[in-house]
Amino acid sequence: RPKQRLPLAPTDAAGWASRAFHASLSSEKALQEAEMKQLEAEKHAEIARASMQQAQAAMLQAKINSVAYAVKAPSVKPYLAFCDQLAKRVRANPAEADGTAMVELRRFCAGLENYLDGVSRRPETVATRSGLRLYDVPPLKYPEEPWWMQTVPEFHVPKGLGQALSNVQQLSMAQFLWLPAQRLLSSQRRRWSAFI
Repeated sequence: RPKQRLPLAPTDAAGWASRAFHASLSSEKALQEAEMKQLEAEKHAEIARASMQQAQAAMLQAKINSVAYAVKAPSVKPYLAFCDQLAKRVRANPAEADGTAMVELRRFCAGLENYLDGVSRRPETVATRSGLRLYDVPPLKYPEEPWWMQTVPEFHVPKGLGQALSNVQQLSMAQFLWLPAQRLLSSQRRRWSAFI
């Protein structure tokens, strides 16, 4: 490696001008590097903001999932089993149906069934069970560009899942509001006939 030669000590105006020129070049180079680093820092800040949006959507999705899967939660099964036994007992002994305690139990079971039915028909529950999400799958490598979301989060096939869910189209909350209520109501009427 060759040794760098030190410039001669300035002895006149030309020497000082030479030093000023070299300092000016070094200053320009440092300024360009600083501008590049600033642009890189701004890009990383954008990626951080976009990632924060995705993280907030993932937290919202977790909250929605906890409600959406409440119907199938192991803690609810004993109550559903109890209500099924109660319905069988009322069908077997119609005379007991009007007792004060039995009316309270039937009211509880009807409320539970109504709540669970409402949860299962919510648009976000339907979307969640269809495999749609509010956020994208995080990339394995640090992203080159930010993954921005829409202003209003929409349920969509997550970016990063590839073709696994390609047959499901991107759907907004408004598209889930219509459900075939008649079919659901008729099946629930048969189930709740013992409670009414």
